[in-house]
Amino acid sequence: MAKSRTNILRNRKVNSKSKIKKQTLLGIDQIQKNIENGYLPAEDEDLPGGGKFYCTECDRFFIVKNALESHKKTKLHKKRVKDLKEPCHTQKHAELAAGLL
Repeated sequence: MAKSRTNILRNRKVNSKSKIKKQTLLGIDQIQKNIENGYLPAEDEDLPGGGKFYCTECDRFFIVKNALESHKKTKLHKKRVKDLKEPCHTQKHAELAAGLL
């Protein structure tokens, strides 16, 4: 028996939302620069939680401190921190890999 039309559309909607969410994250090189420069966004009333609860590694704002603390225990955050510990990929590394230098 085939899936109903509503289930197909629902799955398509969920998948498109997850793709958008993955694309909106800052790149690892940009986040590394922000951490090196000590970038902290200013508090803004338009942001969730007034911009007070910010995860620098994931570039996300949270409404309450409890949500930020629970986010730091998630697999996504831990993977992001692990990726940030690795050295940043630069043009020089790309040229070395291609054998141009």
